[in-house]
Amino acid sequence: MKRRMLNEVTNEQILAAAIQKSFSQERMTLDEIEALMKLDVGKLIIEHDLSYPEAEHVMYWLKNETSRMNAQSLYQSIEGWDSKGVRPGSPGIIESHKLSSSQLRRLILKEAQKI
Repeated sequence: MKRRMLNEVTNEQILAAAIQKSFSQERMTLDEIEALMKLDVGKLIIEHDLSYPEAEHVMYWLKNETSRMNAQSLYQSIEGWDSKGVRPGSPGIIESHKLSSSQLRRLILKEAQKI
């Protein structure tokens, strides 16, 4: 019997799982939360082909999951989790800025020219 070697999970697979979990409102792992924290709404729209409401929903669910992890870390230690936004001076989640419709149109045109 041959043994299969397990492949390491790539960052893209972690992001894809995190996006799917946000749509189904499932709990995320630390890796998924950390991967999503590096993105903003614009990158979700451009790099992951999400619509604006979908990208907003992903960021909303990330905020919920971060709050859940922060609350959970107050009661039990979570290895690898830094309670962002709980201690004074910690940065918390960096909010993505809202785009006006003209700014969004310019961003779409700019990205369309790259294609």
